[in-house]
Parts: sequence; structure tokens; C-alpha cells
Amino acid sequence: MIRLSHPNIETKIYFDELHPTLLICENPHEYYNFVTDMVDEFDGGVSQFSFWDELTKIRGDKVGELLLNNFSFELADKKIVNLMYKTLRRNYLDSTFIVEFNRINSELAKFLQELCATLDFATDFGELAIDDLFKCCGVKPAATFGSLLEKIVCYINMLTELKGAFCYVFVGLKDVLDDEDLCQLYNHCRLMKVSLLLIESSKRRPLLSEERAVIITDDLCELTENFGEEAE
Repeated sequence: MIRLSHPNIETKIYFDELHPTLLICENPHEYYNFVTDMVDEFDGGVSQFSFWDELTKIRGDKVGELLLNNFSFELADKKIVNLMYKTLRRNYLDSTFIVEFNRINSELAKFLQELCATLDFATDFGELAIDDLFKCCGVKPAATFGSLLEKIVCYINMLTELKGAFCYVFVGLKDVLDDEDLCQLYNHCRLMKVSLLLIESSKRRPLLSEERAVIITDDLCELTENFGEEAE
């Protein structure tokens, strides 16, 4: 089980698929520091957050993903598309798709030869690589979601499949999803065997039964809720 630590947090925070964890920081300056530290961790910079696999320190981006902006994230951003191409390329090399693609390339070369023959000067062209095909055809994730919840579920499904991510950190998720949506999200993540950490600036409503929380008060006292003996 992956553990998260920070020098300003005493409680041991584990990524547990059965218990989404809330890190609630009511102090504005510390909240800002926590969020920027988490961004640095996932960007490969210097961060006070540390991810641990038992006694081994690992980078957050190797096991998970950070969703910083719930309003403008794109499922077809460059990082996701590149991961998609990498997976498609691997699937292509490990299957009979190579034979079919070689046939398509031969047909395409024949077509280009005939087309170029309509010109009064010599022409030349190369073979189409599989990545060229992806780019030419604009292969990307389809935007088939109808709500923010569906978009987040699609985001988790894609990155779990494409890079094996299983620890997801969201900032301000309770500002945009109600309890009904959160319950659906938690159930989905439990089935997917992925874990959630929600960084929030306040406790807006009572915790759901499966949630647990580390609360940093405005005067920097640390409280826990629903942790039981784990917080000891």
C-alpha cells in the first residue's frame, strides 16, 4: 500500500482503495503550500511530499496522477495522447496488425505512384510509419462524456489502462461533485482497485461513511476523522 508523508503532517496517510482520504487544510497559506508541493511532486521537482512503497521512496507520477483543475482538464492533452500512441504502438508490434499495416502501406505506395505519375517531373516518397498513421488520422480519446463525473471516470479509466496509475490526487473535488456523485466515483474506483486523495480547503459537509480525513485547522492543529486506530 502506498503511503504519503509530509513534514507538516503527523498522521500516516495511506492510499487505500476502500477509504478515500481527505486532506483538509483550513489555513490558506498552508493549503497553498500543500497544493504547490503536490504539483512539484508530480512535475518531478523538489517537494516536501513523499510517496513511499513500504520503505522505498518513489515518485508520485510513477504510481498516480494529479488533477489540479476540475474545470479545464482535457482527455486529449499531449501527455495522454502520447501514452495512447505508446500503448497502440506496443499492441501493434505484439500482434498480426503488422501484416495488415504492411498491406496497407503497399496499397498506399501504389496509389501514390499512380498519383505522382500525373506530374511532369520525378517525385519521391517514403513509407508511412505507424505513428504517422495515428497523427494523420487524428487518433485521440473520444469526448463521449455528458457530465463532470463521467469525464473524471473516463480520465481514471484511461490513465489506469495507459500507465497503470492507481493513486489519484484531486484538488477541490468536493467543490464540484455532490455526495451522490462522489459515492458513484468511490464505487467505481473500488471496482478499478484505485485509491483517491482529495485535497480540500474546508470541510464543507459531513464525511461519507467510507471517507476519512486529516484536518489541518486554521491555527495549524492536526485532527483526524474516521481513521480509528490507524491515526495512532
